[in-house]
Amino acid sequence: MEKQFLTNDSQETESLGRDIGSKLKGGEVIQLIGDLGSGKTTFVRGLAVGAGSTTAVSSPTFTISQVYPGRVTVRHFDFYRLQGDEMIRHELADSTDENDVIVMEWADDVTNVIEKDILSLTFTYIDDTKRKIVTSGDLNYEYLIR
Repeated sequence: MEKQFLTNDSQETESLGRDIGSKLKGGEVIQLIGDLGSGKTTFVRGLAVGAGSTTAVSSPTFTISQVYPGRVTVRHFDFYRLQGDEMIRHELADSTDENDVIVMEWADDVTNVIEKDILSLTFTYIDDTKRKIVTSGDLNYEYLIR
């Protein structure tokens, strides 16, 4: 299942996140792949709003995780500073409920860590405002990107 989006500014990237967030049921795992400045945290800002959160979204680079309670709870992880599957597995096990939505940045290969279906979004910087976002993953998550 692959779908491509082109966003022209940060508002469109956030809007895409809001649309996907509004369809979350709970228990989904979303992996965000992309370089610094490619729009991952902007997307999560919209995702959290779409999931019903009123908590301000910030990058969890130094805290490793942020929690955004709402209609469903979104747990936003940034594994940039963690090395190895065991560290990631430990961080996820210690702070998640199976009904929480897990959103991970800098976890480019978590297939051997997460034993659930994963929706991956790959963010590509086009220019100062435009981003290409490509989804891939299990068909079980097709309802999120229709």
